[in-house]
Amino acid sequence: MRKIAFIICLSFISIFAFPQWFQYCHPGNNPMTTPDVGYMGVSGNYPVKGNWIALYKTLNCWHDTIHLWMAGDNEFYYDIKNVSFISENIGAFAWSTTRGYYIWQNLTTNGGGNWASPHYPDPIVTPNRINQIFITSPTVNYSRLDYGIYRRKNDTIIQTWDANGYIPYYCKIYFSNDSTGFFFGSGFCLRTMDWGVSWDTLNILGTDPAIITFPNSNTGYMLGTGGSLLRSVDSGITWQTACVNLGNQLNDISFLNDSVGYVVGDQGKIIQTTDYGNSWKSQFSPDSSKLLTIKVINSTDAFITTRNGNLLRNLNPGIQDDSPPLCLVSFDSAMQNNLIQWNLPTNYLAEHFNVYKLSEAGEYVKIAQIPYSLAGTWIDTTAMPNLMEASYTLTSTSSAGQESMKSNVHRTMRLEIIHSDSAGYDLHWSAYSGFEVTKYLIFQKVGSGPWTVLDTVKSTLLRYSITNYLSIKADYFVQAIKSDTCSTPTAVIKQPISNIVNHTPFLVVQPLNQEVTASGGSTAFTVSANAPWTALSDTAWCTVTPSGSGPGTIVANYSENLSNLPRVAHISVMFPDQPQSAQHVTLTQSKSTIGIETIGEKDFQIYPNPTTGVFKIVPVYLNGNKLEITVCDFNGKKIFSQEMLGRQEYEIDLSKANQGYYSLILKTNDRVMVQKLVIIR
Repeated sequence: MRKIAFIICLSFISIFAFPQWFQYCHPGNNPMTTPDVGYMGVSGNYPVKGNWIALYKTLNCWHDTIHLWMAGDNEFYYDIKNVSFISENIGAFAWSTTRGYYIWQNLTTNGGGNWASPHYPDPIVTPNRINQIFITSPTVNYSRLDYGIYRRKNDTIIQTWDANGYIPYYCKIYFSNDSTGFFFGSGFCLRTMDWGVSWDTLNILGTDPAIITFPNSNTGYMLGTGGSLLRSVDSGITWQTACVNLGNQLNDISFLNDSVGYVVGDQGKIIQTTDYGNSWKSQFSPDSSKLLTIKVINSTDAFITTRNGNLLRNLNPGIQDDSPPLCLVSFDSAMQNNLIQWNLPTNYLAEHFNVYKLSEAGEYVKIAQIPYSLAGTWIDTTAMPNLMEASYTLTSTSSAGQESMKSNVHRTMRLEIIHSDSAGYDLHWSAYSGFEVTKYLIFQKVGSGPWTVLDTVKSTLLRYSITNYLSIKADYFVQAIKSDTCSTPTAVIKQPISNIVNHTPFLVVQPLNQEVTASGGSTAFTVSANAPWTALSDTAWCTVTPSGSGPGTIVANYSENLSNLPRVAHISVMFPDQPQSAQHVTLTQSKSTIGIETIGEKDFQIYPNPTTGVFKIVPVYLNGNKLEITVCDFNGKKIFSQEMLGRQEYEIDLSKANQGYYSLILKTNDRVMVQKLVIIR
């Protein structure tokens, strides 16, 4: 039965191809509750626990443990620092007492069956504890002590670098081969290419290197304490930034080859790259404690040690991704919320899918568990697409309960419309994240019309200016375009879109009425608007600014009121061709303050009155003063005006005027006289 179960398990892994991390074993009562793994292969691994006096070899996790070595002197506390193996048989471990009086490196070439202990040269400063050993070949290894770096070649140990002081505990050594190595710590990195005889300072772009690893002789990676990652393709001579920020509290890095690698950290963090460190994906960890070390052995085996004492294993570390292919996240106009859409996997059947969303605390929280269906879509009803972007990732869970790694993260676009003080308005949107965008399409719907493509912009542009105001309602959204589309047969959306924003024209004119004196002059009305407008006065004695765009001012110019009645001009402001949008204001002008008399026969004779249009004005007494003659209709509109001087009589022709009642106003230097004039035909 055990054999059958084992075969089924292997078949399951082969069919579903999960690069899944699972708890391989736990030491239980074994004293090595936080092991460090030096090497793992088909037949065994070598764990070691710091601050303990024993080294063990195991062939079957912790169940068949072989006691390899134990310190024989109990006078001191023995401290095993680390173990370094280049194969299942060839390796070494370093240990010393906490007081530093004994400094040892134990070497084996037969899988721990026998150990040799080369002595360090005399004199050596004590206490001078060994802190790290790094084996590069059967005959060469390097060790880092408190006050220097030493090289063993065959049975000879010499000092290759003198610290001239104490080396802090966080400094480390790493060698990519027998002659080329690195010594690094906070803010510095030294390189030797001549067996440690000389050391050069490297330019590491301000990085505090924490870990260095070389999957081959040319390609190397340097992980910084702040989460930066540098890559070298010339054996460590030069370094370039591969990734700016992988996060904090990262503890180890291991690469399968020059492109596929892993980083582990606190709180169960496992991330994987398959593109030379340029981008990283999270993977699920069954242990949420601090992950201490990771060793990728080959494409079918990798191990992680944890603070909880677990040993995690991955039988497919070289597989890039087993997560369901998240296609897009988009605004759904029908539901007014975010749509998550993925292509259904074809190589296995998931029992259900899990949707994770980035929380305000910066963590991905599971928000939905969706049964397997052909739809491949889900609506997040908790999203607020008009207020904020949202980031999502997806996993699948098999019928055996194995959860895949998280998919690529996709982030929605959020569009907003910004009106400026000048003509036009701007559309701003956040970049879509999740695939390489080739371009953005700007869609517009004017009034109740159809959606049309307004314009196409480059993927690097996240802003679009609309330079002419629309005086009717217009809606907009942005679509991100990629080279392929979702392959789900029932895909709701082929390409992701942003939320919809609208331009709704508004028009307000203040104040509603302006009161002015009888004297001629000008006044202003304030216009608040987000579209072009026109203004029109219903009377000739008051003229206004004819048009404007957006916020502005209407200047009303008015002539002197010579009548003894106040008059009102009605001003209409509206969007062009939209009379229903009209806003009405008034300008009220006071009556004339000059004494107004009725024209008498002792002053002027006016005949005929009524008239058919032509009449005469004859002054009774002239002294050479000027005479201003004005005729207005009863709305105050001036239809005739003329200034005359020193004549016996004046003939006025109003034959083109409509019949009706008019005001005849005669103004001399010191008097204003008015009389009703009637035109009949």
